[in-house]
Amino acid sequence: RKIKCKIGSKDFVTPFASNASVFSEHKDVDIQENVHQTYVYLAIQHVGCIARFTLTDRLRTDAINIINQLNQDYATILLTGDASIPADKLTKGWYLSQSHINQSPEKKVEKLQKLKSQHKKVAMVGDGINDCLALKAADISISFRNGADMAKNSADILLLTPGLSAIKYLLEHTTKMHRIIKQNIAWAIGYNLTMLPLAACGFIPTYVAAIGMSISSLVVVLNARRLN
Repeated sequence: RKIKCKIGSKDFVTPFASNASVFSEHKDVDIQENVHQTYVYLAIQHVGCIARFTLTDRLRTDAINIINQLNQDYATILLTGDASIPADKLTKGWYLSQSHINQSPEKKVEKLQKLKSQHKKVAMVGDGINDCLALKAADISISFRNGADMAKNSADILLLTPGLSAIKYLLEHTTKMHRIIKQNIAWAIGYNLTMLPLAACGFIPTYVAAIGMSISSLVVVLNARRLN
């Protein structure tokens, strides 16, 4: 005889369970600072909820500092499937623009699509299986080397370092790269619109225009090396 069971959040297993004894026997304990604590329940059909597991995790050491730095230039939003108590503890001291708890993968996607409908560019950072749909829905998606395989496969960018500091570096480097690319394009267009017509009309020798083209290419290459 097959035994049907469910394991997950309280809301997920409650309709499946025939009693709520485990829910009422244990009181939620307070969460220590910088500790992420989540409850997972096990329910068996025709038996009820028989067990509760406590999952504990700590914040990344640089999380709060990096989030506060990023929020100076970007709107930072927390989308978590966790309950309110862990989420409140985790966001304590953070200057997040928004915080949304008890978010299913589908609800995360809805939040991202709403932001995109407002013509905002969305970058999603996640490392769990529940983040896969949101990672695919974002304009730019970022995951970590030690994240879930499905999350890594769904992300556009994979960070090889475990901390969050690489995200700040990535955004700063991307902004600088975008600025240098625009400088190089402007320089190339300006040179071609100036020197080539002058050479074609005979106002300057063609060899001068050719030398100038080589110098222009060298300027573009040297400017691009500023990214290193």
